Amino acid sequence: MNYILLVFTDVLTNNLIEEVLNLDQKENLNKPPCQRKNNHLDSLKAAINSCGVTFNVWEKRNADGKGSGCYNFTSLMGSDKKILLQELPPKLHSILKPETKDVVIKICRVTLSRKMKLL
Repeated sequence: MNYILLVFTDVLTNNLIEEVLNLDQKENLNKPPCQRKNNHLDSLKAAINSCGVTFNVWEKRNADGKGSGCYNFTSLMGSDKKILLQELPPKLHSILKPETKDVVIKICRVTLSRKMKLL
């Protein structure tokens, strides 16, 4: 994979994570802390893992050990990124908002078709 494609997939992954975190935050807005869940984030991680790629997301901690609100995710190798571009889009139907899902699927298809022409 070339450098631009590697960076592109990192940005795409980061944006997917931000999207699901925002969806979870909206669903948890009026719930007490003990009832809050990360259903969308858990679904995204499960979808990525079901592609055969080991992946996790975690919240960074402040010096006092409390959550910072900033998240990190597993750094993926080029081969894992290619697998995600190929296999993840159909698995996003129930995870993302419809308009986001459609754009992500289109971006992945175009990226893969252009990458294949470069090989």
